[in-house]
Amino acid sequence: MIPAGTVKRNLLEAGISANLFVPMTDWNRIRSLYMVPRNVVYLNNGSFGPAPRPVFDALVRYLKQLEENPSVFDDQFARMRAVVKPKLAAFVGSDPAYTAVVVNLTFGMNVLAQGIRGLSPGDEVLATDQEYGAVNNTWDYTACRQGLVVRKVAIPSPPESAQQVVELIERAITPKTRVIYVSHVTTGTGLVQPVKEICALARAHRILSFIDGAHAPGMIKVDIADIGCDFYAGNCHKWLNAPKGTAFIAMTRRSWDRIAPFQVGWGWEKDKPETFEGNFEKPGVHNSALSSAIGEAVDFQLSIGKDAIEARGRELAEHTKDRLTRLPGVRLLTPRDPRLCGSMSAFSLPAAGNDHRLLGALKSRGIVVPARIGPSGGWLRVSTHIYNSAADVQVLEEALKEGLAG
Repeated sequence: MIPAGTVKRNLLEAGISANLFVPMTDWNRIRSLYMVPRNVVYLNNGSFGPAPRPVFDALVRYLKQLEENPSVFDDQFARMRAVVKPKLAAFVGSDPAYTAVVVNLTFGMNVLAQGIRGLSPGDEVLATDQEYGAVNNTWDYTACRQGLVVRKVAIPSPPESAQQVVELIERAITPKTRVIYVSHVTTGTGLVQPVKEICALARAHRILSFIDGAHAPGMIKVDIADIGCDFYAGNCHKWLNAPKGTAFIAMTRRSWDRIAPFQVGWGWEKDKPETFEGNFEKPGVHNSALSSAIGEAVDFQLSIGKDAIEARGRELAEHTKDRLTRLPGVRLLTPRDPRLCGSMSAFSLPAAGNDHRLLGALKSRGIVVPARIGPSGGWLRVSTHIYNSAADVQVLEEALKEGLAG
């Protein structure tokens, strides 16, 4: 395990609060609150986060209420808007009056991208080459419908610095650029992008900024107001470990009416001006138990502490980088700079004939992690969250030694 003093020193040098390091947290007890079996090494939180027992129990309780008296849906939905949503908004630093709960980030980004107003054929949408595939599809589809041009900026893996990322984006801006969309944390490389600086750049050029926050809430501290973006979409089911089917979109007072309603329900009226509530918060009947349990997910993380969670993720991620980059041919794609990384680490793997040996070695040890390998090389992404340990990393290292042998 990377020495505690080294973790704390690296954080201080990066300008990150020393309070992030909380050595007294009982991580074994926290692990016991997750239902992932002990013989499963779950390192795929970047795709699907497991709910801890308090969140799962709350979800079951809300589901039971809903089935015992389905009309309780109205009460659960009202409570979600009055209690749960403000709690979530406080957790991510958004304005609750301009925050809406949705089913997942892909849906949320469709609401934002397909609803965008005021663009003309030939206007440009700028993004990096490390954006999530479904979000790219959303903007490509929007571009096809409106005659827009989507342009991509190549970002090194890893980049040299945050400034390099900002400068590469700035050089790609043209007089026709109207939108910039970037990931807060990239799904393929685990890069924590300098979103605050990117959004400041967008404002200076009168460009709308859209942030894909799929991986940030629950991994690193998120303050949407401080970031200064026009639009933010985030998942709750990943690092916040809320029920699957929970996410949010957040906007600002100055920008919300740049998005037309994605669907129209009870809140919209043809004879009165549109409102945020009418445009985004009346989706019709849905599983209100899912969104109700977001509150318990926020409470669970706050009971541990944002600082402690972020420090734990960084500590395990750095340990993972140290161990796996010792293996022949394995190269790190994620930055080591604490300002540019979090709890997700990506690696390129050396070329191999096929992936049967690697996948077999992972499966035989109960490891769940996204990986692929072939004649031209491969890729591995390791998510280390609060239920993981150095022992999990050791099991992964042993599996890779076997899977990459020969």
